[in-house]
Amino acid sequence: VPLFLMELSFGQYASEGPVTIWKICPLFQGLGYAMFIMSGLVGIYYNMILAWALFYLLSSF
Repeated sequence: VPLFLMELSFGQYASEGPVTIWKICPLFQGLGYAMFIMSGLVGIYYNMILAWALFYLLSSF
């Protein structure tokens, strides 16, 4: 939760997105891209869980 709040405050302060906010600290340059990749992977993961649940629900009838 603290990192999420820090990201929100940096974004509001600098009026930048997660990819371009690295200008504040070049050490974390790939962090914005990593956030996009991780959100995509998490989305795929949860869609797969939903597909399994739907498959087993429909298979039970």
